[in-house]
Amino acid sequence: MITVCPRPPRFPAPRRSQRGTVLVVALLFLVLLTLLGMSSMSTTTLEEKMSGNSRDQNLAMQAAEAALRDAEHDLGNTSTTYRVVAVSGFASSCAQALCAEGAALANLDDPLKSAFLGQFTGFVGAAFASLSKQPRYMIELLTALPPQSPPPPAGQAVRNFRITAKGYGVNSNTVVVLQTVYQMTL
Repeated sequence: MITVCPRPPRFPAPRRSQRGTVLVVALLFLVLLTLLGMSSMSTTTLEEKMSGNSRDQNLAMQAAEAALRDAEHDLGNTSTTYRVVAVSGFASSCAQALCAEGAALANLDDPLKSAFLGQFTGFVGAAFASLSKQPRYMIELLTALPPQSPPPPAGQAVRNFRITAKGYGVNSNTVVVLQTVYQMTL
């Protein structure tokens, strides 16, 4: 025989006054955490952009510096594989990047009035392949010694050249222009 136990009676749960306070507090914390996360992402994105711009500026500076060194090599090397620059080659027309004193910086954007890196020296700037444009330079013959220049040794002639180079970054808006005075003793 099977005995059936009577079910215990169900008592109704006491009514508590629940107003959803925990839900409101949790939602407020969720909103605060979302704002904190968005602020952190915004800061990180800004820092990433600043870092990229700094790197691009550094690449443009290195490209301009390489163009300056290439121009100095172009002037200073007297071997037959490089061009020998004669004073008569410097003119206001800036042919082949050889300019008379006072040449405009706009000549650096003209391929007929400026030289690109390695054009006359054969230097290949493989490291600058990712740049928006290859660096360019022009050489000006200066007629007077720059201020605070030492006088040339007795019996020697000195020629002074101003080399202006323009380097570009990966972004075409990143541009660096450098100038130096190069002195050659003849």
